[in-house]
Amino acid sequence: MGFKLLKKGFSWALPVLLIVFPLGGVFLSFPGTLSSLKTLFQQKDFLQALENSLIIGGFTSLLSSGLGIAMALFVSRLLLPYRRTMSLLLTIPLFFLPYQFALGWSYLIPSRYSALLFSKTGVVFVLTGCFYPVVFWLVLSALSSVSREEEEAALLLTSPLRVLWKITLPRSRGGAITGALLVFLLAFSELGVPTYLGVNTVSYQVLVRFSAFYDMRAGLAASLPLLAVGMVILAVEYSLLRRGFRVFSPLKGGLRFSPGVFRIPILVFLVGSFSLFLLLPMGGLLHRAMEPKTFFRAVSAGGGSFLRTLFYSSVAAAVAVVWSVFSARKTSPLYSLILLLGFLTPQPALALGFMKVWGGLTLLYSTGILLVMAMVARYYFLAFKVVELGYSHLDPSGEEAALLAGASPFTTFRRITVPSLKKWLGAAFLLVFVFSANDLGLGSMLYPPGGEPLVVRIYTLSVNNFPGVLSSLSLMNSLLGLMAVTFLLRRQS
Repeated sequence: MGFKLLKKGFSWALPVLLIVFPLGGVFLSFPGTLSSLKTLFQQKDFLQALENSLIIGGFTSLLSSGLGIAMALFVSRLLLPYRRTMSLLLTIPLFFLPYQFALGWSYLIPSRYSALLFSKTGVVFVLTGCFYPVVFWLVLSALSSVSREEEEAALLLTSPLRVLWKITLPRSRGGAITGALLVFLLAFSELGVPTYLGVNTVSYQVLVRFSAFYDMRAGLAASLPLLAVGMVILAVEYSLLRRGFRVFSPLKGGLRFSPGVFRIPILVFLVGSFSLFLLLPMGGLLHRAMEPKTFFRAVSAGGGSFLRTLFYSSVAAAVAVVWSVFSARKTSPLYSLILLLGFLTPQPALALGFMKVWGGLTLLYSTGILLVMAMVARYYFLAFKVVELGYSHLDPSGEEAALLAGASPFTTFRRITVPSLKKWLGAAFLLVFVFSANDLGLGSMLYPPGGEPLVVRIYTLSVNNFPGVLSSLSLMNSLLGLMAVTFLLRRQS
């Protein structure tokens, strides 16, 4: 009984301290920032930023949904070679920093067409290539759970296309809506890509008011539209996500058909999308990184930041995984809701909440602990859902046998439960690690003096450094994403 109470108290400590308190500080400051918000809505620059963010979020969500749904249908319902590997390759852009894709395309696009890239159209294009895997993976998971028997029964009465339209697609609607909303939120709150491509957005307005003018009240006021969008999406998402993410779809379930004469065009579409959104921009970075002496300049400019990124992200991932082990079994719906709130809160609003509640403690800010705390608050939800999925696959007979043999609950937990979850803990660690390492929004607002992570170093050097150095640093950052992809490919083999 004592161990269970300790686990419960330990489980609730993190979301209360890292999510409830910071966001509570933002909400409590609303009356004081209301006048600042009214002032902002009278400024043409801020209204333009809000309009740009809504346009970017809307079109990115629409295009990503179209791509993701089509890819998921092709991979899950057609007899194509290397389906498992293909599904993971199409997911790779999600593990990379969106900002580096903007850099890669800026090196590839001829100067006479650069105006098209450095615009809202260019931002939507780059972000679509980064975020379509969100819709793809969630729809793929939803399609994997469609009843094969139901589809087979319908085929006795009608054509495969009608079965797809009437049976398969409606069953995947939850995954498509979830993915579309998440993409909208990610694109709406994105900082790096719009800033580099010269498009004014709400996230940029928050950063300028907080980091450039040190105006906390104006920064909080500017972040309220971001927070409002997050709350609206939270209300919709919670009903769709309460059953949890299926982070790794086994691609089982449902019927599969021969693509026939469409086999080659479909393969060209899938390979072409992978090449367009990943290989081409990465090739642009690689070409610039091969300039003479570039590697040594990059190490000199960003080697320390790379090591700090490893440290920040590793600590955040370790904390999230340890907490998930204690909390992901038999939790209340309220607990999951709080974690989802932290995940769906845009980075600028979350960062300002941490500065308001915890920023007064100099030790937390100066050592980078504050940044790590914010990373945990945002990505703890991912670790929690992966470990929760691991618990659902856990055979309880081993634990029951240990308890009957006289082992204490703590000993059983340490020697039976945790080792049985090893592969899920590894996946959870890598997910939190990679997303934390690529988080420019939190990093740019919470890094300590002289302690910037690599994504912030790339961002600050983009104005006044050699393209080759930036390309090398971006590829250095890509190594972190490749670690996660390698792990996932090995797991699927």
